[in-house]
Amino acid sequence: MVSRMRVPTKNVFLTADGVATRLAIRELKKAKIDPGPLLAKAGISLLPRGEEPKQVGAESQIRFLEIAAEALGDSALGLHLAQHFDLRECGMLYYVLAASPNIGEAIRNLARYLAVSNESVRLSIYEKAKSTVLAADYKILRHTDRLFAEYGYAVVLRACRELTGRNLSPKAVIFVHGLNTDEP
Repeated sequence: MVSRMRVPTKNVFLTADGVATRLAIRELKKAKIDPGPLLAKAGISLLPRGEEPKQVGAESQIRFLEIAAEALGDSALGLHLAQHFDLRECGMLYYVLAASPNIGEAIRNLARYLAVSNESVRLSIYEKAKSTVLAADYKILRHTDRLFAEYGYAVVLRACRELTGRNLSPKAVIFVHGLNTDEP
């Protein structure tokens, strides 16, 4: 029997918590680039008085990260955004992880509650005696999501390190997209 990979369909109703969008807006403002036109180009409604969006369309967030990366000249924007922000900005998801009794339970809770902060991603966990594999399943076209995928994995790794107080390192990280050839 031949198994067929499920091809996600475009769904403009899937939402994300907008943390990556807000972080990218801040980077644009630091670089003195008006985020308004870039948000509009990505299909994200402009908010009055410069307020940051609290929830955005998942696909719009992906487009915005690409547009912001181009405007900033930063092809690794997703990784850079994940490095230094306060993880509590991830809201409920962060607090669920932080309240977990151990890292194993934190990862299981991440898989259980991720859909609350991003409806376009599902996380599966495959646990063995000495290793754990996290696999993301997307409800959007995966090849469009390089920057957000890198951002998401970097945030998860950072959260695991901060919650355990240890410099955890994955044995391997595999992305569907190719290597970023712009970085040295």
